[in-house]
Amino acid sequence: MKFGISTSCFYPGQTEEAIRSLAEFGPQVIEIFLNTYSETTPEFAKRMKAILDGSGIQAVSVHPFTSGMESLLFFSEYQGRMEDSIQRYQELYFDFLHQVGASILVLHGCMNHVTIEDECYFERFAKMREAARREGIILAQENVAPFKSHSVEFIRKMKQYLDGQVEFVFDIKQSVRAGENPWEMLEAMGKNMVHTHISDHRDQEDCLPIGNGVFDFSNYFNILHASSFQGAAVIELYRHNYRSEKDLFDSYRRLLHFSQKQ
Repeated sequence: MKFGISTSCFYPGQTEEAIRSLAEFGPQVIEIFLNTYSETTPEFAKRMKAILDGSGIQAVSVHPFTSGMESLLFFSEYQGRMEDSIQRYQELYFDFLHQVGASILVLHGCMNHVTIEDECYFERFAKMREAARREGIILAQENVAPFKSHSVEFIRKMKQYLDGQVEFVFDIKQSVRAGENPWEMLEAMGKNMVHTHISDHRDQEDCLPIGNGVFDFSNYFNILHASSFQGAAVIELYRHNYRSEKDLFDSYRRLLHFSQKQ
């Protein structure tokens, strides 16, 4: 297991500057949250790879800025749009992942208000997953509060319907935000979880630096170790949830402390 920080923690700061800041601090790994089309170009990817190589940091995952559009792109009634969108994701993101050396593309999927049968959703996902797999990329379904994937029941059904041919990203804060039990979500994803977004929480606050809430990280990492989890645990906070970069980096150090107790 490796530990890191997402560039999304610096949003709305520029992605390139976020990567530079993380390169100076030196976490084991990072997730790159892309925020606009110009950041998907080969030129941008080349610059980011040079920064990462110079600091010895590995990019393990990429989060697309088009997540909020995935209902329209992949899960509408218009089949042709889905075919085009798979090609477009390849051009925008698959090539970027290859260039920076990452292997996981995070998917939000379809929003709650969109009408689509679960089985249709799963079949669409399977087609997208296969297109990514052919390119050596893992398309991983994240649990996200305003999306179909927010529910434990949906995740269990998805895994069963696809006969285990699915990978997941577990986001602790999104589970809490959706009113779902995070331990049940963790159990539902099981060994199909390949990546996790880390944050703490308490009472009405669902996104806090590590150690500022009540989440039992010792138990969390016990479970991950017992399941032979080989992915990355990446801190993902919103910029208003911490005061300074020092708070963010202290959170990372606490994360390492919890994990080293195992």
